[in-house]
Amino acid sequence: MKGSTRPLISILFFAISNICQAQEAGTPKSLLWRISGNGLSKNSYLFGTMHLQDKRLFYFTDSLYSYLGSAEGFAMEIHPDSIMRASVAYVDKLHNQKMVKDKLSGPDYEKLKSKLKKDLNLEVDNLTVRDAYLLREKLTKPAPKADDMQTMVDLYLYGIAQDQGKILTGLEKVEDQLNLLDDFGNDFDVKKLMKDIDKDKEFTESMVQMYQQENLEDIQKITSFLPPEMEDKLLTRRNELMAGKMDSLMHEHSYFVAVGAAHLPGNEGLIELLRKKGYLVSPVFSNKRVDPSAYIRKNTDKWQEYSDSSQGFSVKMPGKPSPLNMSQGEVKLSMYLDLLTNRVYFVGFVRPGIIINQANADSLLRGMAEASARESNGKVISSRKNFIQGFYGLDAVIHNPQREMFMRVQYLAKGRRVYMVAMGSQREDDAKLPIVDEYLASFKIFEPKKSEWNSYKFSKDYFSIHFPVAPEITRIRENDSTVDAFKYVGADDNNGIAYMTTVTNVRPGYFFPSDSSIFSTYLKNLTASKGGILQEKRFTYEGFPADDFIADIGSHIYLKGRMINRGNRDYKILVFYEPESGDDSSIDRYINSFSFLPLNKTAWAQQSISELGMKVFAPEAFTKDKDEQQAYVKNANKGLASWHSNDSVYLSSPIISYQQLSPYTWAKNDTSLPKKYMNLLLKYNEKLEWYHFRKLGSIPFIEFLMKKVDGEMCIKGRIYLNGDKIITQQHTLPLLYLEDSEPLKFFEATQFEKELPSNLNMTNADKFFSDLHSTDSTRYTDAYEFLENGGLNIEPSDVDLLLTQAATKFPADSSHFQTVSELLIRESGKVANESNIELLKSKYISFDGALDKYRYDLLEILAKIQSDKSYNAIHSLLKFRVPSSGTAASFVRSLKNSEELSVKILPQLLKYSGDSILGNQLYSLYAHLLEKDFITIDSLKPFEAGMHKAVKYAQQKFQISKWNDYYLFPYHDVFNVLGKFQDKESYTLLQQFSALSQGYMSIVAIKVLLENNQTPSTLALDKLAADKFERTNLYDELDKAKKTSLFPQKYLNRKAFAESYLWNSFDDDEPASVEFVGTRTELYEGKKKIFYLFKINFDPEDPSYYLGISGPYDPNSTSSSLKIPVAGYFEEENYDPKRLDEFLRKFLNYYSADLDSAE
Repeated sequence: MKGSTRPLISILFFAISNICQAQEAGTPKSLLWRISGNGLSKNSYLFGTMHLQDKRLFYFTDSLYSYLGSAEGFAMEIHPDSIMRASVAYVDKLHNQKMVKDKLSGPDYEKLKSKLKKDLNLEVDNLTVRDAYLLREKLTKPAPKADDMQTMVDLYLYGIAQDQGKILTGLEKVEDQLNLLDDFGNDFDVKKLMKDIDKDKEFTESMVQMYQQENLEDIQKITSFLPPEMEDKLLTRRNELMAGKMDSLMHEHSYFVAVGAAHLPGNEGLIELLRKKGYLVSPVFSNKRVDPSAYIRKNTDKWQEYSDSSQGFSVKMPGKPSPLNMSQGEVKLSMYLDLLTNRVYFVGFVRPGIIINQANADSLLRGMAEASARESNGKVISSRKNFIQGFYGLDAVIHNPQREMFMRVQYLAKGRRVYMVAMGSQREDDAKLPIVDEYLASFKIFEPKKSEWNSYKFSKDYFSIHFPVAPEITRIRENDSTVDAFKYVGADDNNGIAYMTTVTNVRPGYFFPSDSSIFSTYLKNLTASKGGILQEKRFTYEGFPADDFIADIGSHIYLKGRMINRGNRDYKILVFYEPESGDDSSIDRYINSFSFLPLNKTAWAQQSISELGMKVFAPEAFTKDKDEQQAYVKNANKGLASWHSNDSVYLSSPIISYQQLSPYTWAKNDTSLPKKYMNLLLKYNEKLEWYHFRKLGSIPFIEFLMKKVDGEMCIKGRIYLNGDKIITQQHTLPLLYLEDSEPLKFFEATQFEKELPSNLNMTNADKFFSDLHSTDSTRYTDAYEFLENGGLNIEPSDVDLLLTQAATKFPADSSHFQTVSELLIRESGKVANESNIELLKSKYISFDGALDKYRYDLLEILAKIQSDKSYNAIHSLLKFRVPSSGTAASFVRSLKNSEELSVKILPQLLKYSGDSILGNQLYSLYAHLLEKDFITIDSLKPFEAGMHKAVKYAQQKFQISKWNDYYLFPYHDVFNVLGKFQDKESYTLLQQFSALSQGYMSIVAIKVLLENNQTPSTLALDKLAADKFERTNLYDELDKAKKTSLFPQKYLNRKAFAESYLWNSFDDDEPASVEFVGTRTELYEGKKKIFYLFKINFDPEDPSYYLGISGPYDPNSTSSSLKIPVAGYFEEENYDPKRLDEFLRKFLNYYSADLDSAE
């Protein structure tokens, strides 16, 4: 467990390791003081302690034992039980702490990191500033000795008082001490963490000696240099509180009070404060000391039985444990911290994601133990299987070096239950103590209660359902800012079946993209499991999309479920069971018992958006969005902002957004701009159902309805043009809800305070083109970015203007990828239609000389018009002149979108199959038409010679150097068509490409040769096998063709393949060097696997190296190939040959976590 005892022990260490100002001379040398007078019927006693375990501090006088025995009560700074309870709550508080790495500069951080690893074998990456403070406190304590006591002085005395049955209390609130720890810990200067440790240890040793001499005066003097603010926090305030509490307690009972010795002396110390209250406080002297080994405690066996009927177990513990909230409620864990022995006891229960049986129990439990060890960079020291009360068991000892803890854990598992019973201690030998054996043996499991099916209503999530037991409710996906989700789980231990319903609600400002995508994403993840989807059926449930399915999720577990999308609320009703339980009637009973509860409609009211001078009906006041979620046209028009309201019942967010139109915007009528913005809203998975042009007063707007093509979600909206603003009003809901009175009012009750005229005439166009031609960089850049970001609002009648401008000369611009002319032609293509065909033809003819490179762009526009007339124009224009420059890829891609029209002009296109620019691109069209059965390979054979000519031209470019236009060569399509010719010359070309050392392109050539029963050349195979990136890709292709015997033997080994998998794991950061350093065997997914390790450098000028990892290989197999490789490098820390095992475990832990989050 993280954060167990260390913070608490350090809190108790405060009083003696942080003390303040000097006192007047002459304080008697005594730690024990008698308190009398002021109306007390019996004497009380005050004793100064030191919060250490050093045995030298425990040689108390016989008087101390006598007065402790005679007192009716015992008081210390904080009651241990409250410490234990607060420590449980404090565990969850430790997540959002300042990190050491955020407080130090790079060099200082690396220096500290290296020193901590070297001196203490500790990792600094996850160290908080508070942890660093506590670590510093710990390091200044004396080194542990063999004869150290089990606990500190205060707690030792507390144990005696507890044995004697005294009244036990604390003088302070534990929360105050924890806050004090946060104050000092979070402000700690981490640079001082490892400085002057030896000096501070000497300081502590000096204080131990002063304590032995009972010298309060010297203790105060040596600690008299604290700043006033720290003195006030550490001592003054606390002393006043403790003195007040003692005054109250001592008038009720006689007390023995034990507090840190630093609290006793000084004008603001407890001795003087009590005297000021009228008490006689005098020292107690005695020369007789008692050896702590000779003192025998009585009545030490006070263990009590702890029982939890909901989890079905009982166990004997030293005290009542407190519950911990772990893993969002997935793990039910209770903890008792025994401060008298410095041991911590855990008992826990978890329902795993699988059903446990004899086949998987051992691997599951060992995996749990290994995972616990990896979390702390520790290891499992020992483990042994057992079988207890019919449960599969594992008894393990785990070392957690980060917390200096040795944990003995007993895991017991069966069906849908896993129990964990554990004891942790800083002493390794404690794990072997008889009392620990007795603790584990006391754990008893109850027989599960007979299930009783009852109906449960969950009004918050608007559904009811039957469960065999009372369900547990847990919030999930807590860190997801877009949704709020809960799960309701009830497991029947009688039949081993788990019943679960999850409800996912969108958060304000968001909505589900589509019903179908929610279902598809979930089913896709299930498909990746062992058996995948066994059955599936889409249907409608009470008017909402639903999906029933059965899936084999592996580990001998089936999942049957029903998914229902109720607008922006998603339900999943799920049952986990073993296949043998498939006919259990409770499975369908559970699923079919689900039903909706009626929605409690909320009352909407008129809300205002002052920035827009707009009033609308909405469920609540609008909130302005912080991010630009409504950026329909990025940066094209300035002044973007959006607001959303929220309906907590519909889980919908009515949205208002606006954009300030650019001074470059022009429009020929009031309807074109609203329509443009409506079209920009339309996504690929949406269908425009209808739209109407209307006016609100003099403000023109377009009203529309869009529907998701794969579900019931709809977007109803309006887009207004008011002055120089485009204002969008939209609401996403199921059609069933959009007709309700409140959503209808959102639109129909809209008002504007001012109706403004729009000034969008051609003067704006003149300014736009003027700025594009300007030599003023600011004007030019503004106009270019407006054009680049799609800001133009044009119609077919504007195409002539744009193309005429595209033919003019613009200022030289090397800072942008596309020229102004290219962008103007692109924008023309977005609106061009049949009315522009003759214009496009005339522009094509006139685009001569330097403009020739834009002719393919004009052909692309004609291809996108997709009419007989436009394709006839392509035919005639190519006949007139084939462009001698530019790129043809986009033009050919557009031809593929209209197969029937392309087939009509194919004879003309084939005449240009040997063209150096167009020829190779046409292969994409040929391959597409062949695949769709529009043509046969025989129709291409008469033109084969020309087609080969184009390929040879590309081949020459690759032979000379790496072709800059490599990405323009459609090698997949070229090679596939060549393979279909099935003749010698085509095979020769494929052989030549396979030997060109062109990476994956050569692999594709090999693939086509193999598919045609052609043997690749030895030269090509050797080159590709030597290529670290392509080595395993080559093997995979040969394996598919059942010709792995062709793979070069030199590279057919695990080391070579592991190296290739590693190279393929790099994205943009290709390493400068990769050096093999060895192998390691490590547990992965519950089984031992072999991993190959490499030393990696990314920059020859930077001496930093990292550990590369590739695997996992089965020790019982000889195969070099992996179906699912795990490869990458550990980037958290630099390469360290002494820490390879640790880095490997961390990498695998991170890798598994990434996979879990991806799922």
